[in-house]
This record gives sequence, C-alpha cells and structure tokens, in this order.
Amino acid sequence: MDIYCDYVISELSLKLLPQKSLSSIYFGGGTPSLFGTGRIKRILDAIQNQGYTFQDNIEITYEINPGTLTKPDLDLLKSYGVTRYSVGVQTFDSEILKKIGREHNAEQSRETLKLLYDTQTSFTADLILGLPQISADKFAQDVAELSTYNPSHISIYLLTVPELHFLNKEAPKDDQLEDLILQAEPLLHQYGFTRYEISNYVHKTGHPSKHNLLYWNDFSYWGVGLGAHSYFKEYGSWGTRFWNPRSYKSYFSQIDARLKTQSLPPAPQIEALQLHESMTDFSFTHLRQSAGIPRDRLESKFPAPCVQFLIDKLQKLQKEGYIFYETDCWKLTAYGKQFADRTFRELCFTKDEIKNLTRE
Repeated sequence: MDIYCDYVISELSLKLLPQKSLSSIYFGGGTPSLFGTGRIKRILDAIQNQGYTFQDNIEITYEINPGTLTKPDLDLLKSYGVTRYSVGVQTFDSEILKKIGREHNAEQSRETLKLLYDTQTSFTADLILGLPQISADKFAQDVAELSTYNPSHISIYLLTVPELHFLNKEAPKDDQLEDLILQAEPLLHQYGFTRYEISNYVHKTGHPSKHNLLYWNDFSYWGVGLGAHSYFKEYGSWGTRFWNPRSYKSYFSQIDARLKTQSLPPAPQIEALQLHESMTDFSFTHLRQSAGIPRDRLESKFPAPCVQFLIDKLQKLQKEGYIFYETDCWKLTAYGKQFADRTFRELCFTKDEIKNLTRE
C-alpha cells in the first residue's frame, strides 16, 4: 500500500486539473478505511504541495465499510480536514448482506453508525431497494433504524444484477419493485429528508453532496489512482473522458511513462466526446436532479439548432406528463421520476441526427 500511495502522489504531480481551487475531494472506490489514515494525510498534503488550494468550505468525503473505522482513526481524519463520511449500510438484515456478498454484518453497521452519531459526525449512508426478501415493511424498518443515527444524507439505489444472476430469482417482481420505489420518497420525507436527485435525499439539517453535484452539473473532475475515471470539459470541443488501468502492474508502468511525457493516459483510455454524446450526458445528469435542466445553461453550451431540437423533445415529454417547465427549467414530474428510463430514452441523441442539424 505504501508503494501504491507513492504512485498516487506521483500521478498528482502531473497537475492535470485546470481548476486550482478545490471544492471537493472524495476518497472512494474499494475501501479507503483499510488504506490507513497516514496515507490519507500524505495524499492530502501532496494535493496542496502541487499548488491546489482548498476552499474554505471544501467537502472532503471518506468512504467507510462498516466495521473498518475506529475512534482514533476518526479523530485523525477530522484533524486532517475530512468533513463527511459515506457508509455502505445497504440493509440491517445480516442474512441478506451475506447473500449479496457483503463483508460486513448488521451489527458492524450499527457500531460504525453509533460511532459517527456519538461524535456528531456528518455522514451519508446507502440503502439498496430490490434486495431479495426485503419487503416494503422491511425497507421501512431499515429507513427507521438508519434515521435514529441522524444521517445528514441518504442514497437509495436499486439492485442491478445481470439477467442470469442468482439474485434475480429472488428479486421483487416489477409491480412489487414499483411499490417500493413509490414508497421511498414519502417515507424519507417523514424523517426530514428531501429528494434532490433520483437516488439521493438530503436531511433538512444537512446539505446535498457537493461532489455529486460536480458530476451532475458538468464540472471537470480528476480521478487519481487505480481504475479512476476523469472528465475535463475544457479538453476538446465537447469535453474529454479518460481513465486509469485497473491492475497495479499496468497502473505503475503507465504512471512511470506519463511522468516522463507529462501526458494523459494512452489513446485507448481517452474518449473525446462528440456533440451528440455531450447533449445526452447533459440532459441525463441535469434531469436526474430536482433542479432540472436550466434553459440558460442549455443555450450557453450548445449550438442554437441543437438547443431547439432538444427543447422539442422536452416539450413532447411535457405533453406526455413526464416533465414540467418551471422557472426556466425542465424538471421530472412524479410520474417522470417513476418512469425515468422512458424519459431518458427519448433524450439519447445519435450522431447522425445531430450532424444533420449542424449541417443545416
């Protein structure tokens, strides 16, 4: 892990991110709480040593697997500036956790959540909808128990597994899953949570995830480390995605090579977005949010013919009851949230249709 940490710090020396003032840092992927607090401190110091500054209200998030965080670790992380913790609870049913391959059990979740509660630490927690044998009543019990620990934020994700996966045999039927989805928002509202994105809820005493809002609002982000993904809107006509290898051997050799050339990863790991892809991404990520698609941002980003083409699509969806228009923004209706995939399919743009627009 020390060698890996050295390479992450070496990658930071490439100084690729155009913005030097940072509003969010996120330690995620894998299990950062097994990485060691000392290495986290080294990385935070290295970021600043490369000329990046931390905004006064920076959000530094640290993912935790239940049962992997101690009080001394938490104290150290707070002293380093970590402000927010993300806990993968999923459910308080230990048998189901075992069935879906999670390393922790319900009691470890409770111990970790109690530690965060007792130390008045801001945290978000994940729950999964659609787990086998998790009824509407059982899901409501999970939400009720989680709320006793005063999370500032909750994410509710749908279980998604391949069609032939064994979990599909025990997963809720479509009508049962629909009932669970419809139940989630009013249920969380009872405990003081407001839905600000399809899968995310913020408590009235907390705030939305700054990090996720960067993704959803078309800001650049730099993913550093094994398998990390990045997006720079300033690179290319419509932004560029790139990513790191998923194996240590490839990652180490690539960083060694890139340090000599001060470059991005090799071409197979770079994707320059085309106009139709940028329009699709912009529509998806903005419409997922309760704030919706702002007309002014749409008009400032894309050519006029493309904007009108997208508005025509939105107006069609509006007539069908999937979205509504309010304060110069298009937003999902309750019906649209329930059938969001139907809405998003309508906003998948192809290269040919957009090319025809710009050619005219």
